[in-house]
Amino acid sequence: MTGLFAAGLAYALPQVQQGIVDTQVAPPEDPCAALNAAYPHGVGRRGATDTVDGGAARVHRFAVRPKAYREHRALDVDRDGIACER
Repeated sequence: MTGLFAAGLAYALPQVQQGIVDTQVAPPEDPCAALNAAYPHGVGRRGATDTVDGGAARVHRFAVRPKAYREHRALDVDRDGIACER
C-alpha cells in the first residue's frame, strides 16, 4: 500500500529537478470571453452609462439585461453598470 501511495503522491506533486520547480500552468482564460460571445459589447443594468479614461470612445450598444448583469457584476471592473464592455 505504501508503494502505491508514494507513486500517486509523486504524480500529484510538481517535478523538481536541480532545485527548479516545474511551474507550467495553462494561461488564464479571459473571464469575459463567454459573456462577450452572447453580448459582444457587454451587458449592463438599466440606466448605465459607460465611463472612459482620456479620449476613449464610450460603449453605447451594450445589452440591457439586469439579471445577466447581476450574475456577472464582479466583471464590472470600473463599476459603471456595464460588465465586460468593449
